[in-house]
Amino acid sequence: MKKIMLLLFVSCFVLSPALGIAYDEMEVKNGGQIMGHVKFTGNPPKLASLKVNKNEDFCGKEKSSEALVVGKDGGVRFAIGYLENIEKGKTIERKKQTDLNQEKCLFAPHVFTLVKGTELAVLNSDPILHNINVNVDGIQTLNKGQPKQNQVVVAKIRRMGQADITC
Repeated sequence: MKKIMLLLFVSCFVLSPALGIAYDEMEVKNGGQIMGHVKFTGNPPKLASLKVNKNEDFCGKEKSSEALVVGKDGGVRFAIGYLENIEKGKTIERKKQTDLNQEKCLFAPHVFTLVKGTELAVLNSDPILHNINVNVDGIQTLNKGQPKQNQVVVAKIRRMGQADITC
């Protein structure tokens, strides 16, 4: 089976309260929320492009790295914040399914969160074979080919941790 060796820095951060870590869901009255912006100070580093090793005729020879995307105002795109050691609180909102698209040999969205027990649906929008590789903290949890355009692979999220998804 042919693989496209594009390193795509898609990080899936799994929210720990739904993952078997002790967390008591309860009604919370007058609860608050935390919001903010992540800013990069100074000049961001210039990241090397990612080399494409397969299907260069369709994907191109390289892709821009999105490991660090900084706007003109210093805002960091794709930043996620989280709280540790929270033992109880309001009920966690759980989407049944999160959609991920492989289009033009890139995954979109680039960064997102998942909750253990929900599903990830990956769409192949390209007319070439793609392969979905998911590694959570160095452990491969999914390796599935997508040979057809518009094919969707659905996988249940079973592990917590940071996931790297590559094709």
